[in-house]
Amino acid sequence: WLVFIEGEDKRRIEEIMERNAMIKEAAEELERLMENEEAVALVEAKEKALRDERAFINYATETGLKRGLKKGQKIGQKIGRKEGREEGREEGKKEERNEIIRKMLKNGFDIQTICKCIGLSKEEVVKLKN
Repeated sequence: WLVFIEGEDKRRIEEIMERNAMIKEAAEELERLMENEEAVALVEAKEKALRDERAFINYATETGLKRGLKKGQKIGQKIGRKEGREEGREEGKKEERNEIIRKMLKNGFDIQTICKCIGLSKEEVVKLKN
């Protein structure tokens, strides 16, 4: 059956048809159908419709993936900007705090008082002093 279906070796198909009545009958029916232009046109139209449907599904899938990727990137950028702003604020607060500590040290505040007011350890304040 595979040799018949693939239809590549005509001589071999003829040999098989001589030995197998079912294959011979199928070949004759196929030949009869191929002579009927309307039947051939219907088969070709059906095949075209299937190809078009597959192409549409592939296009829709690709388009959907592209849209999803674009939307995901926008969401990621928005989250990234938000996190960046938060990190920037935290960094700014830390820099402002450190500047206040430096000014307090410069104005003669002792380390223990600074630690109590700011909430840092003695080691952290000493680092800023140096």
